[in-house]
Amino acid sequence: MGLLDRLFSGGEQNVIGSMGSIIEIAKNENKALLDILDGKEKSLLRIKALEQESDNKVFELTNVISSGAISPNVLADMLALVEKEDDISDAIFNLAREMMRYDMPDKKMSKMLRDNIEIIIGLVEQALVELGKMENTANIAEMRKSRREIEVLEQRGDEIKDSLLDFVYKNGIDFKAFNYISEVAHKCDDILDNCEDSADIFMSIMLSIMT
Repeated sequence: MGLLDRLFSGGEQNVIGSMGSIIEIAKNENKALLDILDGKEKSLLRIKALEQESDNKVFELTNVISSGAISPNVLADMLALVEKEDDISDAIFNLAREMMRYDMPDKKMSKMLRDNIEIIIGLVEQALVELGKMENTANIAEMRKSRREIEVLEQRGDEIKDSLLDFVYKNGIDFKAFNYISEVAHKCDDILDNCEDSADIFMSIMLSIMT
């Protein structure tokens, strides 16, 4: 019997196992976001459908958690974890929606932004992989390792956000481009922030059970 089997009841095990589907949905959204960036996807329909799929899964899991299948000492954190993982999906959709709102006429500036978003998409993909590892391992040391990796990825995303904000403040660009780049930078950062928050909540759940 593994560590998670010993620590969790059947209901908690089922919920944690089902959370993997939310992460997989977010991965698919992230891939769809890359397709939009590469011009392979021309609308938000695919990402919107995935975001709705995540909402439906969260609704289902919230009902299971609230039904009494979860131990009272972790119930609040379980609900918070499900909602925070859904926030990852929401943040990807919000970024995609922002990207579709404006086509910068300055092609050099547009390429600069696109290149940075591609890097963010790669960081998000790695963060989602590490989040999945955390929820599928019975080894606390491995969980901590993945949690640290997500923190590093979030810090890299912060650096990209800050570099984009430095760019718009230091260069005399028009208001539309200024606002667009600023909003995209913050929305990129939101995705990785939600990944890190999800990892923190999961670790909190594990530590509260073990101590």
